Amino acid sequence: MPIRKINEKIRESEKQLALLKKEARRLRALGNRPPAPARVVYRGPNGQIWAGGRGRKPDWVNQAIIEGRSLAEFKVDPNEAGRPAGQTKRALPPTR
Repeated sequence: MPIRKINEKIRESEKQLALLKKEARRLRALGNRPPAPARVVYRGPNGQIWAGGRGRKPDWVNQAIIEGRSLAEFKVDPNEAGRPAGQTKRALPPTR
């Protein structure tokens, strides 16, 4: 194999290596992020929030069920799901 072809292969390999390193840095940076908080699905009568996932239900949910209330009463509008109780879209701080 002529030297020129070998040098071309070396340059191609170096370019591929540079791309792989860049991708590895990007993936490492993604892996260091904390997990995103769970979306709010239910909001209690006093502003308590619950994502509705698996596991133990909050006391306010258990109390509401005992009182005969439905979880549907506490369901949050998906457009308002990430906001603390009583906050509207305008009251939110600007996002980055």
